[in-house]
Amino acid sequence: MAEDGNKKFLMHISQEYFDLNGSHYDTLDELPTSLEFSKLVRIARPVLMKGCTAPQALSKWTDEYLIQRSGDQPISVAVTPNGRADAITRGPGDKLYFVEPLTETMTMAEFLSNLSPG
Repeated sequence: MAEDGNKKFLMHISQEYFDLNGSHYDTLDELPTSLEFSKLVRIARPVLMKGCTAPQALSKWTDEYLIQRSGDQPISVAVTPNGRADAITRGPGDKLYFVEPLTETMTMAEFLSNLSPG
């Protein structure tokens, strides 16, 4: 019986989130400025960038470049078992839970090392 109440509650907060945020996303025809990009990241909303290419980024942003530019500056990394942070997921007994990621602080070198196989 309590599980029905939990499911109704999760459905309620999911609907509230959708009501507040909707399914809208912005579409940009050109790359945003640094300030515009930081605002997009801050609000954590999807955005579609049409016809935008960043060939310099593709060739320049190597692991070595990112490590050199970041130095020992700590970054916060959301760690999840499945890549879904701040999400509803199924737990033991098929029960639904709202879960948040473990946030770890590390350097860019440590982060990229964790992504590498082996």
